[in-house]
Amino acid sequence: MVLIPFAVYFGVSMAVGGVMSGMATLLSRVDVIPMQGQELSSVSFFLLAALGGGATFLWGRLCQRRAKGRYADLTLTLGETTLTVRCMVDTANLLRDPVGGRPVVLLDHPSAARLLPPALMKVAETADHRDAVALPTDLAKRLRWIPAVGATGQRMLLAFAPDRALLDAGRGAVEVALLIAPASLAVRGTDCDGLLPAELIAE
Repeated sequence: MVLIPFAVYFGVSMAVGGVMSGMATLLSRVDVIPMQGQELSSVSFFLLAALGGGATFLWGRLCQRRAKGRYADLTLTLGETTLTVRCMVDTANLLRDPVGGRPVVLLDHPSAARLLPPALMKVAETADHRDAVALPTDLAKRLRWIPAVGATGQRMLLAFAPDRALLDAGRGAVEVALLIAPASLAVRGTDCDGLLPAELIAE
């Protein structure tokens, strides 16, 4: 999973390089853009680079808009408790466990309280290390500290690992590896209970 962004980056880079080479070969046979011998002039090079950059930007915006506003059903299991919540895909949610690499789903407090034991909810609300140390071993091993940056600055966010997570984005439920972080979200009154990282939809 960690190697996917690198594979996508190199794949796109090779594709763009191939397109630019093909365009250079084509333009070398016509007099549309000033050429110097068989090589591209500086003007031609910067023009092609600008076109490539513009195409990349537009494609990124298109993919972002396609992901934005999408919803998915997330079924979480912790012990004997199973909870299904409606989550909105959030392209700005880039939270990830720095150790295990699992993405983090932000779950609104009322929904999280239906899944997590009161002891875990207390730690999530206070973010106090002393409360975390006092947790029973079976609960403490689920806890992860996630560095997060918000409008108020950098802080540590508490996330927890469920026993199982099934994600249904419209193509059937698939098991995914993720963490759950209770948070105060502005989603009340809507039909969603959490914010889902867009990368989970791409899997």
